[in-house]
Amino acid sequence: MKGNWSESPRYLIIPGMSEEAKAIQEVAKATGKAVDRLSQMGEWLSRVFGDLVEDGVGVVADKIKYYRIEKAILLRDKVDKRLSDKGISATIPVPPRIGVKLIEEATVADSDELHSKWANLLTNAMDPNFPGHGNSSFCEYIG
Repeated sequence: MKGNWSESPRYLIIPGMSEEAKAIQEVAKATGKAVDRLSQMGEWLSRVFGDLVEDGVGVVADKIKYYRIEKAILLRDKVDKRLSDKGISATIPVPPRIGVKLIEEATVADSDELHSKWANLLTNAMDPNFPGHGNSSFCEYIG
């Protein structure tokens, strides 16, 4: 089927194309333009302020990383204590689809109560005696 290129070579107008498809193309074009403009603005701010903008973003990222590392260490301690309290020394591996979600959520939990719930879930997932292994739906209830 033949078509004509619109003003941007990334988008092809096909005769008989639905209005929804045309609208989607227009949104994509506008989004692409917005991303380009934001990139240009970032470059300009970098010229104005030098490394200050990059360093400022880096500082925030560092604080977030530090916060998540602290939460991960606390998670490890809570899980180890719970397993020890249950008398469990030999654990089972947690499937990544469950373990990654649990650790990810625990390291951004902003309350100790919520963090403890994620620790309990991870403890149960590692407990070879816990029924219901491999069921990731329990992660959805807390988050």
